[in-house]
Amino acid sequence: MLRREGRVLTTTNKNRVPNPWLTISRQEREVMISLSARFGLTPSDRAKVGVPDLPPATTPDGGEPTSPPMPAGEFTGLIGKQTKPN
Repeated sequence: MLRREGRVLTTTNKNRVPNPWLTISRQEREVMISLSARFGLTPSDRAKVGVPDLPPATTPDGGEPTSPPMPAGEFTGLIGKQTKPN
């Protein structure tokens, strides 16, 4: 809404006022910053929360874990696929 209407609105009396969505946007930004700090989503907040560093994952035989192969889909091979010129 803010992008479509702009930061300043003109009232019926031709007065220019800040868009109410601007205030809402600022308030919600502050809420998001507060929540990110609470949940340790930034490096400095993560240190305060005390999230332990986990050792690297290994398989039972001591090797590096691997992801299971992805099944072929209808778009498999389209990117980078070699085509013959006509």
